[in-house]
Amino acid sequence: MKKRVVVIGAGIAGLSAGIHLQRNGYDVEIVEKEPSHGGLCCAWDRKGFAVDGCIHWLVGSNPEQQFYKLWNEIVDMPSIKFIDFDTFTTVEDKQGNQLHIYTDADRLLEEMLQKAPEDEKYIRQFMKAVKKLSRFKLPVGKPPQAYTLMEGLRLVFSLAPFLATLGKWSKISVGEFSDKLSSPLMKSMMLSLFSREKSILFYILTLAWMYNKDAGYPVGGSRMFAGKIAETYKRVGGKLTYSAGVKEIIVEDGRAVGVELESGTKIDADIVISAADGHATIYKMLGGAFTDKTIDGYYENRVTFPSYIQLSLGIDGPIDELSHSAVIALDREIDPESGEKGDFVLMRKHDFDPTLAPEGKSLVTLFLTTREHEYWQNLKKSDSGEYKKAKARVVDDLLAFFERKIAPIKDKIVMTDIATPSTVIRYTGNWKGSFEGWMITPEIGLKQMKQTLPGLESFYMAGHWVQAGGGLPSALMSGRKAAQLICLKDKVSFQSD
Repeated sequence: MKKRVVVIGAGIAGLSAGIHLQRNGYDVEIVEKEPSHGGLCCAWDRKGFAVDGCIHWLVGSNPEQQFYKLWNEIVDMPSIKFIDFDTFTTVEDKQGNQLHIYTDADRLLEEMLQKAPEDEKYIRQFMKAVKKLSRFKLPVGKPPQAYTLMEGLRLVFSLAPFLATLGKWSKISVGEFSDKLSSPLMKSMMLSLFSREKSILFYILTLAWMYNKDAGYPVGGSRMFAGKIAETYKRVGGKLTYSAGVKEIIVEDGRAVGVELESGTKIDADIVISAADGHATIYKMLGGAFTDKTIDGYYENRVTFPSYIQLSLGIDGPIDELSHSAVIALDREIDPESGEKGDFVLMRKHDFDPTLAPEGKSLVTLFLTTREHEYWQNLKKSDSGEYKKAKARVVDDLLAFFERKIAPIKDKIVMTDIATPSTVIRYTGNWKGSFEGWMITPEIGLKQMKQTLPGLESFYMAGHWVQAGGGLPSALMSGRKAAQLICLKDKVSFQSD
């Protein structure tokens, strides 16, 4: 008789785990608290526009690279059209100076040396690492427990040429590296895209993926991509129940035996996987009964990715003077009453994807990272009227910024939509409204959390709360690994497709 598995959350991690387990002979049901799948990989409709809340690029777009092969196990990758941009983005500092972050490493090196010759020593070191790690292949095939001795030795041998580079750059934060630079424009480049606390290795790997043309944009965006994965899950026989938030994970004699939904319905299971928010899983659904000093320390001390404010604008007509992406230094504070401390705004013009806007119109998004999640969440709970006023102030400030620094568009706006950290928390339950879970910092390096909890059998976790670094590949890998761990324990020969 097939073992029954309940997966909490129909985001990418949950869908990945569900597909692989269903294919390997398990009977899987995914329960999702929202009426749609995708989790953070989502889009929503506003006046004919599809506002994309996730994908800027997808690591795994190159058929010759290993992530493409993993994605192709759960989604028909050849059916997706990818766009590889010549320019990742353009950074503009407060003085209006610009640095184009080209995806070609040689062209980027030339651009940085031209704009910041005083930092030649550090620029060459940085770009040497980008070129070196463009040949590095992350070990993504299976969890460490599944390696045989010979497989482990081959893995060590394959990693050997890159260990020194990985070790050196993983220990340096973006802030530490930027502090060595003399050029204000180079400092802006380093600090505008990634937080000061993050390991600069993540930045280097991102540019390496871009250089390999392995980080393209999938036309159709988040909704299309998540939808194709959900279609695969249903096609292999998985059950997906929407509007089914989980109140409690049911435990008997130290084993997870099912879940109780917020509606009161109970679902029995032989195995439970939580691909939902990590904090809510451990401290609410399980009541904090299965934790230890290490896990508590993660949630007390580890650095999370920030939350964000996203202003989306529907524009009547094209905006020819804009590039597809720019990161622009703020010249004035945004809504001082909320305590926002952002230094840069990420602007994206989505004309490269015709599926996101009606014909003849343009979708533009402004993205501002923030750690003021408590302010927004508390305001939403305590005073909805003041919450609306605060959102309106942010909209006014960002529109004024756009008019001053980018282009006059006020008279062309036909749609306005703003998402705050409270929006993120409301729809995804993500702790602190973080958009990618745990951040890779020099202190953490590439260490991952265990996908099991102490004292609890038949239970596994997946998602970016056990796979540091964030992004869709982390969700893909952690869901796949959860399935592999279950198969390993049950002595089932794991089949990937």
